[in-house]
Amino acid sequence: MNTAPLQGIKVIDFTEVQSGPSCTQMLAWLGAEVIKIERPGVGDATRNELQFDPECPSYYFLQLNSNKKSLALDAKTPDGKAILTKLIKSADIFVENLHPGAMDKLGFSWEAVHALNPKCIYGTIKGFPLSSKYKDLKAYEPIAQVTAGAASTTGWWEGLDNVPTQSGAALGDSNSGMHLLIGLLAALQQRSKTGEGCYVYQSMHNACLNLCRIKTPMPMCILFFSEVPNSLSLPARRLASRTGSQTLILTPLTHATSINRLSTTALELGRLPRTNTRSLPFCRLLEYLSALYCQLRRLWMTRACMTEILL
Repeated sequence: MNTAPLQGIKVIDFTEVQSGPSCTQMLAWLGAEVIKIERPGVGDATRNELQFDPECPSYYFLQLNSNKKSLALDAKTPDGKAILTKLIKSADIFVENLHPGAMDKLGFSWEAVHALNPKCIYGTIKGFPLSSKYKDLKAYEPIAQVTAGAASTTGWWEGLDNVPTQSGAALGDSNSGMHLLIGLLAALQQRSKTGEGCYVYQSMHNACLNLCRIKTPMPMCILFFSEVPNSLSLPARRLASRTGSQTLILTPLTHATSINRLSTTALELGRLPRTNTRSLPFCRLLEYLSALYCQLRRLWMTRACMTEILL
């Protein structure tokens, strides 16, 4: 007897490359029947990646699409639309990760699929949150790692390579797929109570940010000191003592009040916005920190007195 947890669940996989396929592959491993839709004559872009033997499937494709069925189908044609419509009507989950607006043009948006099959759960992966002004832009692994701040946690502080560096781990792609997977499993549980499918949206930006929330800066306050306060930790004092006449310290806002109280020098933010980050909504806080980081990088490169930044 098949006791796989997702036995009997049918998934239509309209995803490509890595973020979506990593999610649907996990659904397949958990026992779901996953039907992968691929472009006729071309297939998924990864079918030609890491293909060491032209007679065998590519290593890249197998890593992300094992346990799935594949169907060559052109959803732009009337016949392709009819076949996909029939599949959706009997599906439990529909997953896509095309660029923003693509599924709407094909006629298979969330609203269209929900009308065809109200019980079908619709999962989607895009680059940025729906609340973001960048929600209509395409995104890839490096973009997600940079905008979420993950790249700023990798690399070297000193030397010629002291720039934000992309992690080798797929924080933007496979990690987004795992986040969507969690949402889809929750949606299945919700459907067992409501009888209706829902829309599950996952952005690569937020998935990447979620893994880096402890490593990337907390709400920050920028402090300039003419001398190093004794209230700083020993490692911070050692680092700050190597700077010039002024010391720039980026510190968690929760620590800023006590540090500033012991300092004889007032905050001098110069061109940087003096903002109470405690009062900012989360989405605005992310935008503020992103702009702040970019400006700090520019200041750091142009003013010799700012030689060290503590994150």
